[in-house]
Amino acid sequence: MKESINWDLIGRYMTGEISDEDRTVFKSWIESDPENQKIIGDLNEIWNEPGIEPPACNVDRMKNEILVKAGIRMENRQKTRFLPMLQNLRTQVVLRYAAAFLVFIMSAYFAADQFIFNGQSEYENLNNVVVANTLQDKITLPDGSIAILDAGTEFSYPREFAPDKREVFLQGEAFFEVVPGKDRPFLVNAGSAHIKVLGTKFNVRAWNITESVEVVVSEGNVLLRSQGDNGDNSVVIYKDQKSVIKSDSDPTVPVTVDPEMYTSWINNTRKFNNTRLKEVIDQLERWYDLKFDFKNKKLLSVNITIQIQKEEPVRDYIDLISSIINVKYEISDETVTFK
Repeated sequence: MKESINWDLIGRYMTGEISDEDRTVFKSWIESDPENQKIIGDLNEIWNEPGIEPPACNVDRMKNEILVKAGIRMENRQKTRFLPMLQNLRTQVVLRYAAAFLVFIMSAYFAADQFIFNGQSEYENLNNVVVANTLQDKITLPDGSIAILDAGTEFSYPREFAPDKREVFLQGEAFFEVVPGKDRPFLVNAGSAHIKVLGTKFNVRAWNITESVEVVVSEGNVLLRSQGDNGDNSVVIYKDQKSVIKSDSDPTVPVTVDPEMYTSWINNTRKFNNTRLKEVIDQLERWYDLKFDFKNKKLLSVNITIQIQKEEPVRDYIDLISSIINVKYEISDETVTFK
């Protein structure tokens, strides 16, 4: 039986008010059905359309904004700009989802007076992006900087950067190409890490499940510190260097690495060198939209060396892992079980 759509959960995601627990449920729901991925894609396309003013805190204004975004209500000042967009969207599908979404808006927020995007009180117009499993996304930010997002990544950024800073929020993995801006530092908030750059190319790996943030610099340099730290324990990471923050600890001393090992995923190749099997499995789940179950959980701590190419059949890698750990497996309902 197909799982029903939880519009209340979708609404909390769209407005940035989703808790960590609900975020996990939300991601599972997205990954459970390609149709769910399509729903979120259509809603994101409406919600993040440039030129539409961000929702106001007043509930009536908020409901009106959703109607405008869905193309159901046209304010005079927006008709000229919005009609071409509707012609380019899959209008029937969008209206279908938007109508149901409005039911949520009117019920979940009818008694509310205010709301905050992504828990950040200074931002009321964040774009929220969730990349579905198997996919990759490339975002051009308001200043022209580029963010390439891996499958399973969640990313938020303002529709317009502030005059004194360019701040974004990441959970997952992203490669950044930052446009130089001496008077406007580029700030990445990723889990327990705070990253500050002026103009450079670097990779950030910040998955919640790993409880660590890893930063690798390909060009230029970045300043890395723990969230809440006043800067006394920050480190500068230069080209071809890596530093890691685990939980709320201080960043490690930067070490020299081959950036290609950490950025090859941009070209659909992931290289793992003496890496915990758990990290490899997590990548396979995101890239191939599968679930893995290990009866012996200790196997996930085994270190392996492997290179994954996304265009190759996943069965090749399952067979290879089975051979490495010497454990048989079976596949049922898109779940791979190692016995």
